Amino acid sequence: MIDPRMMKLADLLITHSTKLQPGEAVLIEATDIPREMVSALVRRAVEAGGVPLVLWK
Repeated sequence: MIDPRMMKLADLLITHSTKLQPGEAVLIEATDIPREMVSALVRRAVEAGGVPLVLWK
């Protein structure tokens, strides 16, 4: 189960900060952030119709 606070932050980043539109790709560079946060970002991006690309560093 993903922490609800992480889901809320992911929602804010995907819907407000990036304004991700259906069909758009979004690069998520994961450097020193919890795997759970990356999962939340990917989930919200997919729900918004985007194509998440993850780069683990």
